[in-house]
Amino acid sequence: MDSTVKIRELNDAFRTTLRGNGDVYLTSGVAALPEEEQAEIVRRVQRFDAFTPDNDPHYEHDFGSFKHAGKTVFWKLDYFDRDRRYGSPDPADENLTERILTVMLAEEYWSFALRRKEAHYKLSTPECAHAEASAHSSDPNI
Repeated sequence: MDSTVKIRELNDAFRTTLRGNGDVYLTSGVAALPEEEQAEIVRRVQRFDAFTPDNDPHYEHDFGSFKHAGKTVFWKLDYFDRDRRYGSPDPADENLTERILTVMLAEEYWSFALRRKEAHYKLSTPECAHAEASAHSSDPNI
């Protein structure tokens, strides 16, 4: 099976069931919404199927966006190694990969992207090898 097809299948399975090797994180903007709205947003992420070449250029089903209560919501899947210290060596292999699904308001994206880049840099340097990727998910400023 083509690795892109396998990645897409694994991404769809994780996103639609929220089960498997990985976790789901809501950014502070989404977490600040009432619980009913949070639940509806997560349901919409699970049901998302509006993939196009514009929002899914690699055909991996790893990103989506939609409107909710006048705001744009983004969701993004990232692939880490099983220790969540580095990127996955092979996202098509579920035994080597932890999937992290982040759900955010579009207005939070640049903060998220910068922190993700900083985390990647810190996690890639030997002096910071003790850090864990999941430590950044609890930051209220994301």
